[in-house]
Amino acid sequence: MKDENPLESSYTEHLEEYVQKYWTKIFETPKNENPATDPDGSRHDVNTNPVCLACDMTGKGKPVIRTLANISADKSIFIPVNDVGVSERELDPGENVNHLKGHAKKDEDSATHVKLTIDGKVYDLKDLKDKQYRIGNPIGPFEVVIPDNPLDGLEPPGKAMAVADGYYVIIKPLAPGQHTIKIEAGVSKPHREKEPWAQDVTYIINVT
Repeated sequence: MKDENPLESSYTEHLEEYVQKYWTKIFETPKNENPATDPDGSRHDVNTNPVCLACDMTGKGKPVIRTLANISADKSIFIPVNDVGVSERELDPGENVNHLKGHAKKDEDSATHVKLTIDGKVYDLKDLKDKQYRIGNPIGPFEVVIPDNPLDGLEPPGKAMAVADGYYVIIKPLAPGQHTIKIEAGVSKPHREKEPWAQDVTYIINVT
């Protein structure tokens, strides 16, 4: 690895910018093309900089393995370790855009398990809190355009406002070779969900 502790060299000054770009893509991409429902890595774009990883929105919490080949050694990597996005489509009757940030914050405040592992080096919830990798206040509202065949719960298509919260990291480019990034998270009280939410996503990344 080019940097033995990539979290210490993350591009924190650009973090909020990329969080908004990330959530815009998640909200605006149809379910069958969305990187958040990607079963194997085939829906990820490795040509952007940073290369964006994604959460698992299948809602099952079962392990998912995604393989990303041919990431060039000059590209940084955006990692949503435990990400929350809430849109107008998810508001309860009588609520409005002003309630979005409160819902996102409550969702993320209930995180019980947040862990990032990069090539065997583990960063737990305390590490991420200490290094302030959680967005300090939910960002937004920002406008998104919900597509046809959206992620579950985002119907109907059209313009909507959204906010984002959570833990995110942008790491420096990795050295050529194979790397493993594992994202694990658990939220006890996800917004509008009756059961706790969990994810376990492993990325096998080949840097050239």
